Amino acid sequence: MELRIARTAGEVSQLEGEWKRLYRSGDYTLFQCFEWNLHASEILGRSIEPLVVAVRNAESAVIIPAATDKMRGDLCFLGGELFDYRDLLCSGDPGLVAAGMRALDQASGGLPLRVQAVRESSRVRLRGFALRPFAGAPYLIHPAPRHPKLDRSMRRLLKGGCEMRVSIGKNRGLARRIYDLKASADFRSIFRDRLQRELASAMAESAGDACEIFTLEQEETIVAALVTYRDGKWRRFYTTYFDPHWAKLSPGISLLHHVSHLTLEAGLHCDYMTGEQPFKQRLANGGMPLYVVERTASRSMDTLGDSVTAA
Repeated sequence: MELRIARTAGEVSQLEGEWKRLYRSGDYTLFQCFEWNLHASEILGRSIEPLVVAVRNAESAVIIPAATDKMRGDLCFLGGELFDYRDLLCSGDPGLVAAGMRALDQASGGLPLRVQAVRESSRVRLRGFALRPFAGAPYLIHPAPRHPKLDRSMRRLLKGGCEMRVSIGKNRGLARRIYDLKASADFRSIFRDRLQRELASAMAESAGDACEIFTLEQEETIVAALVTYRDGKWRRFYTTYFDPHWAKLSPGISLLHHVSHLTLEAGLHCDYMTGEQPFKQRLANGGMPLYVVERTASRSMDTLGDSVTAA
């Protein structure tokens, strides 16, 4: 068995070939792609330090994209709060995950692990952990009745001089501007942190054409914005923003509603991402159950794989 532990962005970069091979072999989301995880290790590396474990033998391989959260003093996965649908990468014998977790336990000195927003489909790879319910991910997968009030708001915005534009993620300046505006508009936003804005902008840029940014603009003002990602048959609605001065016309949810129906017309599904906020529930016609995965510091790694506490 070959074991590698990556503690720096440079060491994470050396896992590129294996990482990409595993990513192509499974039902993963963009949050498991190598490029985003490398960006996370480079940009957040001081506060969320990489502790990535890669294990392989002749038939199987596992990568656990772990990191040490310096502020909380526990283990998480790379990307911290900016990544949803967390997972490890695995092919072949899932029993190799136990070996990887024992190595992680030893390398971290037995720190507790907490990973949130885990999909139902990931539970096989994460067997042996305690799972508990986490806020779900609402989605829209088939045509639903349009909301006349939101259609009316969209028409009023367009008649009032707003123009809808579509850009791609390579326009990093636009993504960064949106995250700067979001930080200014909400003092509770995670994007108040400069490094979080930098990582989100890097994610958009590296996604290229897979990142589509929809905006409503009036001259130099971004009235509303929606950062989305194409991920297989899904369009993932990652970030929404609206200018508080335009709140009476509901520009944020009106744009979300409009793009949702454009998405369905294109033969894609809409994923409104984690959280069950009222505006998402208003549009959704389905929901994906999500979980929090936890392992306490005192839990013996010898028992990994013996039990699962299911929601």
